[in-house]
Amino acid sequence: MQQSEKNKDALDFSVQTERHKCQGYGECAKTLPNVFSLDAEGLVQFHGRGDASDQELLATARRCPYKAIVVVNETTKEQLHPRVRPPRPK
Repeated sequence: MQQSEKNKDALDFSVQTERHKCQGYGECAKTLPNVFSLDAEGLVQFHGRGDASDQELLATARRCPYKAIVVVNETTKEQLHPRVRPPRPK
């Protein structure tokens, strides 16, 4: 994971971007242009959460078709998006 930030004044979510997964659709930049943009290579850049709420960050992450934005609840350490599913029993 390449970029991350935690805003102590906000709720409990942190954001990481996985640029190797990004395909440049730009849904993140369209939804929260002050938080995300696409660089010269057309890949996601995270500029810090600014005044975006946890719910806005989570909703934006869910719009990414390639799951290049990871959201973690820092209090519980649960990865909220994309969901990590436990292995299937054999």
